[in-house]
Amino acid sequence: MLTGLHSNVIQLPVKCNEKRTKKKLKRAAKTVLPDGFIKKIQELGFNKENAEILYETKIVWTALETHDTIYCTQVGCVFSTKMFNGCLRNHCENVHQWGLYPCVDPNCEYVGYSQANVNKHRKLHNRVFDAVFEYKCPYPDCESSFTRTGLLETHLNIHRNELKNCEFCQFRYSHKHDYKDHLSHHFRIRDHKCDKCDKTFMSAKQLTIHYQSHEGIKYKCTLCKKPTVFNTKQTAQKHFGKAHSDISQHSNWSIAEQYFIKD
Repeated sequence: MLTGLHSNVIQLPVKCNEKRTKKKLKRAAKTVLPDGFIKKIQELGFNKENAEILYETKIVWTALETHDTIYCTQVGCVFSTKMFNGCLRNHCENVHQWGLYPCVDPNCEYVGYSQANVNKHRKLHNRVFDAVFEYKCPYPDCESSFTRTGLLETHLNIHRNELKNCEFCQFRYSHKHDYKDHLSHHFRIRDHKCDKCDKTFMSAKQLTIHYQSHEGIKYKCTLCKKPTVFNTKQTAQKHFGKAHSDISQHSNWSIAEQYFIKD
C-alpha cells in the first residue's frame, strides 16, 4: 500500500468504528465459499481478500471462459494479454503513463494512478452540495457529508490514501462496486442490459447515462453564442467545465444546471 504524503491523522467517530466491526462480523457469518474457490482465484492471479466479491459476481467464470485473457481498461485501448498478477502494469505505465500522481491539496493524501485520475479527483474538492447530512467529513476545507457512517468511512479512505489495488494494473479503489466495474472492463463483461433496447454496458453508471437517451431530454447551453445542444446531463456538465471554466473551475451539475435549458 502506498504511504501517505502528509501528517494528517483523523479518526472515524467511535460509533462509526463499532458499526463497521458489526457489519464485518455479520457479513463473514453469511458468506460460505465453496471448497477450492480461494485456491482457484489465487491460481488466476486474484487476491485472497477479494474472494467474497469475486464469488458474488461471475468474474472468475468469465476469466476461465476467455482462456485467461484480460484487457486494458484505458478508454480506446484494445490491448490484451494472458492473465497473471501484475500483467498489465508495464503496458499501462509505458503506453498510458500510469504511475503515482499525488493530489496537491495540503489536506489530502490521495495518490492517483494517472494524471486524468488525479484531475478528476481534484474536482471533488470543489464540489458544491445542496444538502448537509449528519456525518460530516472532519478534514479542513472539505464540505462532504453523508447519510451513514459507511459512506463517510469510504470517503475518509480516499483522503488518507487507504485504497485497495487491482491485481492486474495500477487502478486503485475505495469501494467494492468500483472494483467490480473495473473488473468488468478488464474482462469485457457487459451484464448491464437496457430494458428499452438491446444495448448492454459494463457498469451500472454507463447504463444510467444511457437511459437518458430514452427520456428524450435535451440540454441547451445558454452561455454559448452558437446554440449547443447535448443529449445527456453528463455531456452538458463536461462541456460546462471545459468551455466555461471562467465561471467555475469545476463542472458540478448543481452549478452548471442553471445555465442550461431543457428541451
